[in-house]
Amino acid sequence: MKLLSLSGKVALFYVVLGSLWIIISDTILSYIVYPTVITGVSQTVKGLLFIAVTGVALFWMVRRMDSVRTKAEAEYIKESERYHALFDNAPVPMWYFDPQTLQFLDVNNAAVRHYGYSKQEFLAMTLSSIRVEESNQKVLTTRVDDEYEQIQKQHRRKDGVVLDVEVHRHTVVLNGQSVTLAIILDRTEEKRLERERSAVEFALRESEQEALLLASVTEGSLDIIALHEPDGRILMPIKS
Repeated sequence: MKLLSLSGKVALFYVVLGSLWIIISDTILSYIVYPTVITGVSQTVKGLLFIAVTGVALFWMVRRMDSVRTKAEAEYIKESERYHALFDNAPVPMWYFDPQTLQFLDVNNAAVRHYGYSKQEFLAMTLSSIRVEESNQKVLTTRVDDEYEQIQKQHRRKDGVVLDVEVHRHTVVLNGQSVTLAIILDRTEEKRLERERSAVEFALRESEQEALLLASVTEGSLDIIALHEPDGRILMPIKS
């Protein structure tokens, strides 16, 4: 944590050095000349020396701080470029958006490939442009804290195909602005297999119920029974 800015450090250094110079130089002059006769020339010399010494000291201090700042900025730029490269080349769709306007601020290459929009098209759109209407979908939200949440939603690609997606949202700072980073996981295939499995399980349960019903009927006293459609058409006559 920075306690003082660059200007504050320079000012503090100047005050400390100036105070020490006045105290020490007056003591030294009192030994060189008579204590009661400190001439104007000696005072002038002392003042010029003070300016020279503090000027050199301040130059050295500011130059050193500037060097540290330049190095820190270079490291920050390098780290930002590295992070942006990871963002651009991530295997899953990712984007930054403004949480207030929902405007896309940046998207990675995977988002461009997966959704079919160019980067320029994305940046001219908002999240509302790819969302399926809330009334037509079930939205499940898991909020961990104010900076992270997980949402299950549906998105629409440029070609109209609807995707079941799992969205992981993180609140981050981008260029000094608080924005939202979204990581998109496509669960469309998983959802399709889940629906098919549920349909098969339902059909099996129905078949088991029909088999149990048939078994209970055939054990009764009726001479003839039959399986038929709801409209009355006989499918399979069964004799007892």
